[in-house]
Amino acid sequence: MAKILRVLVLALVFTLFAAHHAWGEDDCHMEKTKVLETCKKTIRIGIDYEPPSLECCLVVQTSDMVCICHILSIPDQDHASVFKLVKLAADVGSPYHLKANVELGPSHNHGRHYR
Repeated sequence: MAKILRVLVLALVFTLFAAHHAWGEDDCHMEKTKVLETCKKTIRIGIDYEPPSLECCLVVQTSDMVCICHILSIPDQDHASVFKLVKLAADVGSPYHLKANVELGPSHNHGRHYR
């Protein structure tokens, strides 16, 4: 009986941790889409950084920029500079501010797109 109880407790603990992990997954895809679309003139690759519009600032202030940078795909990084996203979050004063040395996106950018 004690052995069965231990197995049940272990199963319960595993289930709680697995559920907690699933609840904690990055769920900012809608925010990412909105930031990339609203702020595209500021974060576009191949041109100088352009100060953000008021609408862009408002979107960034209410978005989890750390989460957004962590879920950036390689195709996203072909159009949007992660370094400009970091600067944008700092300039706007996002409560989810980023540090310049944070690892961004799945490829960690490999030194691409400084401009």
